Amino acid sequence: MNAPKRVAKNVISLAVADVVREFLALLLVVCIARYLGDVGFGKYSFAFAFTGLFLIISNMGFNDLLIRDVAQDRSKASAYLGNMIFIKCVLSLVLLIILFTTISLMHYPPDTTLAVYIVAIYITLSSFAHLFRSQFIAFERMEYASITSILEKIVIVVLGLAVLFAGYRLIAVVLAYLAAGVVDFLVSLYITIKRFTIPDLHISPDIRKTVLRNIIPFGVVGIFATMYFQVDVVMLSFMKGDAVVGWYSAAYKLVGVLMIIPGWLTVSIFPALSSYYKTSSDSLKFAFERVFKYMLLLAVPLVAGTVLLADRIIELVYTPEFQMSVPALKILVWSFLFLSLSYVVLVGLYAVMKERLAAAIVVTFSVANIILNLLLIPTMGLIGAALASVITTGAFLIVSSACLHRELNPLQFGGVLPKAVVSTGLMSLLIYYVHFLNILLLVPIGVIVYLSAFIVLNGFDEYDWKMFRVVVGRG
Repeated sequence: MNAPKRVAKNVISLAVADVVREFLALLLVVCIARYLGDVGFGKYSFAFAFTGLFLIISNMGFNDLLIRDVAQDRSKASAYLGNMIFIKCVLSLVLLIILFTTISLMHYPPDTTLAVYIVAIYITLSSFAHLFRSQFIAFERMEYASITSILEKIVIVVLGLAVLFAGYRLIAVVLAYLAAGVVDFLVSLYITIKRFTIPDLHISPDIRKTVLRNIIPFGVVGIFATMYFQVDVVMLSFMKGDAVVGWYSAAYKLVGVLMIIPGWLTVSIFPALSSYYKTSSDSLKFAFERVFKYMLLLAVPLVAGTVLLADRIIELVYTPEFQMSVPALKILVWSFLFLSLSYVVLVGLYAVMKERLAAAIVVTFSVANIILNLLLIPTMGLIGAALASVITTGAFLIVSSACLHRELNPLQFGGVLPKAVVSTGLMSLLIYYVHFLNILLLVPIGVIVYLSAFIVLNGFDEYDWKMFRVVVGRG
């Protein structure tokens, strides 16, 4: 299979999986919010955010390092995986002890404390499953990653909805996550052993040192990126209470659904970019430009549409007590624009072996985000947290793009931004004048108008159409 077809196949595999998985996740989150209310949903969100902050070190960029190095040399697969499993086991055990001790001393309500315990075990199991899935991605067999991720989400949703409809509350919901985590771990391990490689559990001091040395930049990025995504929820919980956390998280979850787009796009292209770094700098540059272009033309209209329809989206998805989420959603969706493009830039920096530079940038702006949250949340609440997110993601994109531009100079994007903006403007005018239509009708109309305008403006070139034919199986 040639490179474009292989990449297209991988993109489609992950795209389908992410769309299905995120739809199921959103379905469950909406039901949790509706059944538990803003306070209960705030406790649920806090449990995941607080636990995520503690367990970020156990992830430490293992997945990214394994994908990059095994994609370049598959003979490393067994030894890398075995040594990474050993290191993760040690880290996870230490971190779980610290987490359990800390939450016990913080005097949260008993149900919140117990939820944190359960979520911590679930996230630990899930981190190992993701390590196994990274092996699938390194071998560019994304269909296995898709199958396991969808299976996990199906188990969560089925069990979660069952306990909610049966009248159970927070603890039963997080137990559903734990059950799904066990299934995900076992299935991912089975596929790894049967289809790819048996982890070499012989601990090699040389490999362990290599992994620990090379993993630091990836780990720093992972740690501070997780802090960036979780710290605002934890700080809101301390400063403003569970209800405000519930409102903010309701908006954040919707933005999180949009983040599946840069997620599957960058994960799909990462192995190919890493390989191109070793074989062809021209192919690397060209592939990056295409991914950035596609991400830009998707993100711009999504942001505009969400801003215009934010109140109707919240009304459609949640209950009236979540109306305070509307202004937060209108602000937070701009961070999606900056983050989605930043994802692409980060993958580019990883591919050209500039992970230490990426780590330095991520650390800088994660710290800036914490400072802005400390300054803005006390007076502005969830609006302050949303503004802090937008400011730091925008600045991050500018700085990281400038750094990558030096490595892949000159980058060419074919004037896609002006064409995307003009097409989005036409789409926005239409939505404004026919806003009285049902939102389920407005969305497809907006998509058709945007794509039609973009095509008329020659936004797609010959290569784009060739890639489209490859995707649909006619190229």
